[in-house]
This record gives sequence, structure tokens and C-alpha cells, in this order.
Amino acid sequence: MPSRQHWFFLIIVAFSAWVLEPLWLPLTTGMVLAYLSEGPVERLWRRAHAQRQDLRFFIALLFVCVVSSLFIAPLIFLSWSATNELLDFWKNVNGDSSALETGQHLIDWVNRMVTPWIERTGLDFNFADITTRMHSGMEPFLKNMALKFADILSGTPAVLLFVTVGIMAWVYFLVHGKEQRRVLLPKLIPWPAERDIICNTMGEVLRALVLTSVVLSIVQSILVIATLGLAGIPKFYLWGALAFFLSFIPVFGTAPVMIGAAIYAFTTDHNGAGVVILCMSVFIGSIDNIIRPILMKGSTELSFFWLFMALVGGIAVFGLAGAVLGPWAFAMFSAIIQKSDAKEHSFLG
Repeated sequence: MPSRQHWFFLIIVAFSAWVLEPLWLPLTTGMVLAYLSEGPVERLWRRAHAQRQDLRFFIALLFVCVVSSLFIAPLIFLSWSATNELLDFWKNVNGDSSALETGQHLIDWVNRMVTPWIERTGLDFNFADITTRMHSGMEPFLKNMALKFADILSGTPAVLLFVTVGIMAWVYFLVHGKEQRRVLLPKLIPWPAERDIICNTMGEVLRALVLTSVVLSIVQSILVIATLGLAGIPKFYLWGALAFFLSFIPVFGTAPVMIGAAIYAFTTDHNGAGVVILCMSVFIGSIDNIIRPILMKGSTELSFFWLFMALVGGIAVFGLAGAVLGPWAFAMFSAIIQKSDAKEHSFLG
């Protein structure tokens, strides 16, 4: 492609990407899912002798629907069950009191928990002195929480749009993704060696990340179920199953489930169980940060140190997308160094 045509093509690509900027996240999600699903779907196409485009589209759509139902349906059921549990818990704590009265009850409960500990230390400090200030700050806090909850509710159409666009992109790129990569990548990256490095490292990072995330989620959910079951938390299996899905989210992970269980234990006067749950929450949360780089090490050929730095730094800079972009950047760096070193040795030899 002549230089002028190439630059014009890049300008058009940049303009198209700018137009799609509000949909980058669901589109990227669909593209990644399609890339990871290409192998099984292609095997289904070969078995069904699917040469026609409409038949390929039907098989891809059926595959996406089955896989989505295996994950989305349980997530909806778990979210619905967990919401009912939280509402029942709130009703038991709140009763017929107003939100401010409930806040005062919680302050009084904390006062009863903390004051005996302070008295044992011999310090001249009365927790009740600060309850007035906490009470005065309760109303704006509750208003702020109500506004955030309203934002979540108002964002429901955005969530539905994200899911719809993601599923559409998943089906589309399952059918057309391979062919479009074959056509577009040489135009976007006209250097064959560098293009191979980018594609190979991205594939390695994505496969390693997905496999590692599934293994870690299973381990973390088992630990959550065991901890909550031994602590006597009702329906611990439900919270453990919900923790499986939450563990796919970097940084937060299983913390909401464990912290909620600890609050339940404290409010039901099971203080020992609450302390154990909080300690296990720290341990289970640390598994993600320590074991994930170890499991990914074999697939990306990066040391534990650099994978850990890439994951933490990538998430800090790019958010959730940094879990992929960080290791990918370091994997490309390592591949380029290895290739340059191999060329040097072959030249010297």
C-alpha cells in the first residue's frame, strides 16, 4: 500500500474508532470472547460441514446463547437471592425504625462493643462523646448513599446496552473476526515480525489470564464456602457461589461477600467468627495478587516479579483493562528482547 493511501487508511481507522469510543468496552469484551471461542466454534463448523455464512452465524449464535446462559443465568439467580437475603437482614436490623434511628442503633451497638475494650486499656476516652457528631453526619451520608443508589438504578439501561453490544460483538467476530484480522492487521501493522509478536503475545496473555482466573475463582470460592460454613453463616453455599463470580473482578474480588459475612457475625454476637472471617478475607484476597502471577508465569515467560508489577501497575493505570494491557506490554517487551538477542547470537555465530 502506497504511503499516502496507508496514512489515509489510518486516519479513517482513527476516525471510526473515535465514533465507536462510547462502545469500546463492550466491543472489546465481545472481541476477546470471540477470539477465545474461535477454536471450539470452528470445530463445530467442521463437524456440521457449515460452509454457508448463515449456517455459521446460527451455530455461533447458538454457542453464545448456551455459554451465556451457563454464566449469566446463575449470576442473575445469585444476585436475586443475595438481594433478598440482604433485604431480610436489613428488615431484621431496621424493623419499623427510620433510617436515622437505625443508624443510631448501629452507633449504640458499636459503643457497646468498643467501650469495654477502651476501659480495659485504662485510657480516659468515652466513645459516647463522638456519637453526637456521628449522628449529625448520618443524614448527609444517607442522602449521599441514596444518590449513589439512584445512579446505579439510572445506569440500568447502560448495563443492558453493554450486554447487548457485547453479545452482538461476540457473535459477529466469531463469524467474521478471523477473516477481518487477516485483512486488517497487515494494513494496520505492515511489519510482519512485529505483527507476529503483537498477535502471539496477546493470545498468550489472554489464554493465560482466562485459565488463571477460572482456577483462582474456584479456589477462592471453595475457601469462602469453607470459612463461612465453619463460621455458621446461613446459606454459606449461596455466598460462596456468588464469590466465584465476584472473584473475576480485580481489586474487589470476594471482599464484599466476606465483609458482609463478618458484619452479620458481629451483629449476631459471634465476635470470634467475625474476626476469623475478616482474617480469612485478607488471606483469600492476597491469593489473587500472589498466585495469579505464579500461574501466569509459565504461559507468558515472564518472571513472578515483572508479572506482579505488570498486573498491579496495569490495573492502577488502566483500571480493569490493565489486567490484560499490563502483562501484554511486558510480554511484548520480553519477546522483543529475546528476538533481538537471538538475532545477535546468530549473527555472531
